[in-house]
Amino acid sequence: DKTTVGDLLSTTKLSLLEQKIAELQEAKRESQGRAIEQYIREDPEGELGNCHPRHHPNCNCQQLAIELLLEEPPKRISHISRELEVNNQTLYSHWKKKCLPILQKIALKFGENP
Repeated sequence: DKTTVGDLLSTTKLSLLEQKIAELQEAKRESQGRAIEQYIREDPEGELGNCHPRHHPNCNCQQLAIELLLEEPPKRISHISRELEVNNQTLYSHWKKKCLPILQKIALKFGENP
């Protein structure tokens, strides 16, 4: 089997096309990420800020998402629970059962699979 010039050209064109597609997909992911971050920080519907464990309004999903996902370096749940004087298990459970589903729903609004 000999490789023809046509074979080489079509392979080159395909890899350039694949590279361009990858670049476009990366740009889309970055744009979606920025939009999701802005949405979390602004919380226009108040859904994140209004979701908190009983008697702990300062421990809301918006604040947790910012501290656990957006801050550099991210904080640990144990650190946040000490800061806010909330039981570690209460905070962890709230994050997993309440906050993450809301964040997944938000991500889907922006076309990003969680």
